[in-house]
Amino acid sequence: MKWLGLILGCVLVAVGIVSSPYVFAQEPAVQAGGVAPVMDTVRLMTVFAEPVMDTIKEASKEAPATPKGWRVLQDQGMAAAEVAVLTMMREGEHEATPEWDQLAEAMKKAGMALSDAAAKKDFPAVQAQVTAIIQSCNTCHQKFEPETAPEILP
Repeated sequence: MKWLGLILGCVLVAVGIVSSPYVFAQEPAVQAGGVAPVMDTVRLMTVFAEPVMDTIKEASKEAPATPKGWRVLQDQGMAAAEVAVLTMMREGEHEATPEWDQLAEAMKKAGMALSDAAAKKDFPAVQAQVTAIIQSCNTCHQKFEPETAPEILP
């Protein structure tokens, strides 16, 4: 499960997803146990968060008609939660504040709740959690990079 984000990132890089400069750049720092992020936050958002959010928004336009459609929402909810975990691994000026982890935790919870709602085929709950993920992104962007971070639209 913890490798889902890494695998998704490798696939996206392999198919040619490129970065765009915005929000939260910093140098990767070594974490406890010698584990360090390999991307700065800008690249993390570009490679992982943007494609996950695009897929979530497209998949949640209407209730899925197939089990595969529901599974896409389940998987992408977990992927959003994993992006939140990866976000918590960053270190830097913004990342040292308590709000950073609180906002990332809100995204993680909304992503997991989206996955759970899709597993139950509860479309109103899916829609509510998509809104919660978008809100968590926008709140973080407004808090830490109001001049440069994008607004995520529903």
